[in-house]
Amino acid sequence: MSYSYSLDVLDMMESQTDKIEILNVFTTETQSHINELYEKLKNKDLDQISFLAHKLKTSIKLFQIEELYPSIDVLENESKNRSSSELEEKIDFINKVFQAVEKEIKNEIG
Repeated sequence: MSYSYSLDVLDMMESQTDKIEILNVFTTETQSHINELYEKLKNKDLDQISFLAHKLKTSIKLFQIEELYPSIDVLENESKNRSSSELEEKIDFINKVFQAVEKEIKNEIG
C-alpha cells in the first residue's frame, strides 16, 4: 500500500549529500521514537508516550505523512484516556506506515 508523503522540504537543499543526511536523521530518529513508544507503553508511562508523540509530530508534519496525523494526535492528547491495546494499535499503525514510507522514499531518491 502506498501512503502520502512529501519531499518538498528537501527541495530547499541544493546538495544531494544534505538531502541524504536529512533523510537519514529523519528515518533514524523516527524509528528510535517509535521503538521508545513501544517501551513506554510496556511500562505504562503515558506522559512519555504523549511527549514522544509530540516529538514525532514535527517530523511527520515536515514530511506530510498525513495518514499518521490522527494516530499521533491520539497518542499526544488522549493517551491517558485510552486502553493499552488501543495505544498499541496506534503505535503499530504508525510503525507500519513509517516503514512503508521509508521504503518508498529510499526507492525514490535511490
